[in-house]
Amino acid sequence: MKTSYEIIIFVCVLSTSLASYCHAQQDTTKNLSYYLRGARKAYDTHDTVRFVEHCKQAVTLAPKNPAAIYNMACADALIGEKQEALTLIKGIADMGLDFNMDDEPDFQSLRGTEEYKNIRTKIEKRRIPISHSEVAFTIHQKDLIPENIAYDPITETFYAGSLYLCKIISIAKDGTFSDFTTEKQDGLWSVIGMKVDAKRRILWAASSWEVRMKGFNEDERGLTGIFKYDLTSRKLIKKYLLPNKPQHHLFNDLVLNAAGDVYISDTQAGEVYLIDHRKDILELFGKPGAFPGANGVALLSDEKHLFVAHDEGVSVIDLSATADAQLKRPETTTMLGIDGMYFYKNSLITIQTGAHRVARYYLNSTLDRVDSSFIIESYNPLFDQPTTGVVVGNTFYYIANSQYDSFSPDGTIFPVEKRHDVIIMKTQL
Repeated sequence: MKTSYEIIIFVCVLSTSLASYCHAQQDTTKNLSYYLRGARKAYDTHDTVRFVEHCKQAVTLAPKNPAAIYNMACADALIGEKQEALTLIKGIADMGLDFNMDDEPDFQSLRGTEEYKNIRTKIEKRRIPISHSEVAFTIHQKDLIPENIAYDPITETFYAGSLYLCKIISIAKDGTFSDFTTEKQDGLWSVIGMKVDAKRRILWAASSWEVRMKGFNEDERGLTGIFKYDLTSRKLIKKYLLPNKPQHHLFNDLVLNAAGDVYISDTQAGEVYLIDHRKDILELFGKPGAFPGANGVALLSDEKHLFVAHDEGVSVIDLSATADAQLKRPETTTMLGIDGMYFYKNSLITIQTGAHRVARYYLNSTLDRVDSSFIIESYNPLFDQPTTGVVVGNTFYYIANSQYDSFSPDGTIFPVEKRHDVIIMKTQL
């Protein structure tokens, strides 16, 4: 297995934004993060028996989770179970995800096999760039490390949230930008998901702890909240907070309906929350822990069904019955690693960071199955952890280079010469 900084980077690009397994809970709940953390500790102390035990527990709890599978492959390779390890590695490759096999020291014993070479070739062939996008505009702030953008159609203004600086900026239609909030204003942590309610002149922002945010304090680990801003005055209207006890939380993405209700994904707890405009309170929606690694959320046009991307694919929630089912898909279609997700004309536009691509999934007439897919952008040289976007009319704008990995293992940001201006790309839908 790789170093403590690198090992779960594979999970970061799947669940993140961003911290669900990379910066695991510090409680003793025996969930996936507990066993991944235990595996890491056992590996670092050369306790192979315990490492294997924790890997088995993790993959039993989450048999489709790439991090659990990857760790189990490492464990099998270490104890000489070569065929089992190769089968697991092939399974990850078949998910459509990208990882550098040759960088993993634990796979040394597998490298001479024909199957290993075939898996590597399959991954390499997938890295051929596909492009249907162009640069829309650039934000000249190299330490922004943005995760989400939103758009106000009334003023034609974009908004971007900063993971590192814990603030929100606005970008005018002439390309100039300014602070909508200052750093850590109103108690903001890293700013992740955002949506504009243009009718009510509100900007909703999901803000959460993140060890890579500027000035991170250990006491903030597991804290999260929703911040409601007046778009005109730029003043905070209200914030809705969750404590970090008895468990940690991480609000990631959110979506609004026409009535002004807000649905929010909690990546850390694997849950969905709701702010009903009539109650104006934050409450759990549905079953606790039902969506491990919950991330991108999108509403169908009928506003009766909610899509939730998570570590095992995409679920569809019937909002009237609070019942959910897995979105069906062809075996050859991969819907893992979705960060941003948006409903557009009977299709889902997704940003799959782990697969280095932006994709469109066309749904059937009943909207419960993927019929076909189209790769909008893949392996663009400008990509550096693409994250999320926003649909504006018939155009999709998205962050091409969040640069989330621009940090040293101790959490310090790379020097400015190693960072780049933020590129926002666009594609016609």
